[in-house]
Amino acid sequence: MGISKHIQPVSYVKAHLQRLTRQVNRERKPILISEDGVAKAVLLDIKSYKSYEKSEQTLALLRILAIGDKEIREGKTYPLEEVIADLRARCKGGSRRSRGRSRTGG
Repeated sequence: MGISKHIQPVSYVKAHLQRLTRQVNRERKPILISEDGVAKAVLLDIKSYKSYEKSEQTLALLRILAIGDKEIREGKTYPLEEVIADLRARCKGGSRRSRGRSRTGG
């Protein structure tokens, strides 16, 4: 099974979509779709796609955690009481409070 089997021009994909869909589901190998010799898209089985989505979500969460960790190390924190009061004010339709002057150092 050469790599060329997994690279197909868009015209071939249009004509053989059902066959290619069965192939990617059976083999769990994506098919690269090209147009004018340039890669344009990928045909992927749903299990691999869901795994990809889960990986992307995990990476996004890790990025958020890294940002939070950095902010904690830099002392960019707020007292819990202030955060709770701010959230309550927002829920009641109140204006957003400025936090800049109440930061605690670390």
